[in-house]
Order: sequence, then structure tokens, then C-alpha cells
Amino acid sequence: MSDQPNLFRRLSDQWRAAATGPDASAAAARWAAAAPVLAGLASPAEVVAECHRRDDPERSAALLRAVLAQVGDGPWPARTVLQAILPGLCGLVRRARHQVGPDRPWPRFEELDQAVLALAAERIAALAPDPPPWPARAIIDGTWQRLRGAARAERRWTTHHCLPDTLPEGPAERTSSAAEELVEVLCAAVDTGVLEPADGWLIYASRIDAAPLAALAARTGHSERWTSQRRRAAENLLIGAGPELVGAGR
Repeated sequence: MSDQPNLFRRLSDQWRAAATGPDASAAAARWAAAAPVLAGLASPAEVVAECHRRDDPERSAALLRAVLAQVGDGPWPARTVLQAILPGLCGLVRRARHQVGPDRPWPRFEELDQAVLALAAERIAALAPDPPPWPARAIIDGTWQRLRGAARAERRWTTHHCLPDTLPEGPAERTSSAAEELVEVLCAAVDTGVLEPADGWLIYASRIDAAPLAALAARTGHSERWTSQRRRAAENLLIGAGPELVGAGR
């Protein structure tokens, strides 16, 4: 598809080069032995071609559900499901284009592409143990919801961090939720140099807005392991700073 983003186009090129090869065909044979609905489809490429047919959506869903159930048996099941839903993921990228640019959740389009693919991969893994009746819809809808959550996390952190330096004086009786208190501590930590702004955002996005670690990893350009370790190190800095930050945040 000529309107695919660059990263998606590269994935499709790689798919065409490998999806009918010996390893891929051997994987398809194992799937067919486990799920009769896949019988007669000699390669992952043929499975995807059948899934993309529009004359029998129930069969397409059954094929994709059968492959999804094989996730964990080598790389091909998850890759096949991803390729089957790639057109839908391209649609998500187009819907989120307004979120790309300076001071927006994703500075560059390729970062948005990476986030969409990482979230989709996470949804594929999460749904594999109990494939839903309509896998493509479930994966794409779940990816969209999580993408919106990641964008909200970025916007909220930016909003809190960019509050005016001075606030009106006067009595201010208020009750703060744990999330609000954490925001205050994070802003104070960044303002006083205890945390880098990126580390404050990482803690906020993961702990308050519950953004998936895979999405945050894609956003930072690092692996999930690196991102998790970075968050842990930042949280240890907060713990080490102790009550001083609580006072600074008020």
C-alpha cells in the first residue's frame, strides 16, 4: 500500500521477502496440524491473504484467531497477526497524525509509528492465551485506547510541569489524591534538579496514567528493560530525596 508510513512499508517489504520461505512454511504446517481451519494454507503469506478477503469476515476472524492461539511458538504467529492487522494500524496512525509535532506527544512521525506497533504487539501477546471472537477488532481497538492513554499522559505531564512559578497566596484548604500528591512531588523533583524532566515524565506516565511500558519504551527509543530500569532508578532518587520534595511541592 503506497500510503503506508515508512516503518510499516519496511515491515511489508520484509514480509514479502520471508513469509513464504522454508521457516515460515514449516510454521504454517504446524498451525494447520493444530487448527483444521488453517488446513490448505501453505504459508503465513497465504494466511494473511485469506484474512484480507472481505467476502467472509467470519472465516477471516477464525483464521486469525487460530494463528493468535499459536503465539509463543516461534516468531511467526505474532508476526502473521501483526501483518494481518497492519492496514488497521495504518488507519490508527492517520487518526493520530495531529498528535505529532513540537510540544506534542510524538515529535516525529516515526516515533508515532513505533508506538503503534509496540502497543499492537503488546495487545497480541495479551490476547493470545484466550483469543477473542474478532481478534483484529480487539487488537486494533485496544491499541487505539492505549495510544490515546499514552498521549494523555504526555499532555498531562507537560501541563503540570508548565504551571506558573507563582500561585496566589491565601488560605488553601484542599484534599489531594495520591496522584495529585505524586504530581507535586515530581514537579518539585524536576524543578530542584533531583530528576531530569524525561524521568519525571516516565514516572508520571507509567504510575499515574498507567501507560503501558511497551509504549513508553517506544517513546523513549529504548528497550522495555532499559525503560523499566530507568524508571526504577528515578524512583529510587525520589525515595532518597525524602520529605524535602513534599515540602517543595506545596
